[in-house]
Amino acid sequence: MGGGKPDYSWAELMAVVLARDFRDGELAMAGGARSEVAVAACLLAQHLHAPNLTLITTGLFVNPHPKALCFSGPDYRYHRGCEAFGSFYDVFELSENGKLGFFCYNGIQMDKYGNVNL
Repeated sequence: MGGGKPDYSWAELMAVVLARDFRDGELAMAGGARSEVAVAACLLAQHLHAPNLTLITTGLFVNPHPKALCFSGPDYRYHRGCEAFGSFYDVFELSENGKLGFFCYNGIQMDKYGNVNL
């Protein structure tokens, strides 16, 4: 381990670390603006060790197969090749029933008064 610059970005490292937490058979929701890391983590987990992990983007696209990661979860390009379309009712029901294992959303912004903007 030299002191040189790694050949991966901080976002790629975050996606790998997060992907390790997903388990086969779980249901995860990922999205919002700047959702590439969370979506990449879910897709990586599906590819490596959790083929039955279900991903729902905040655009309500179930298990998309994008050609490239999109800036935002609701991006229309996630609908291509997805298995189904969900509704917000589905998301609320799944979260109330404890079936939603992960909800990954972009980071919060806080102003100097403690006001939060997701």
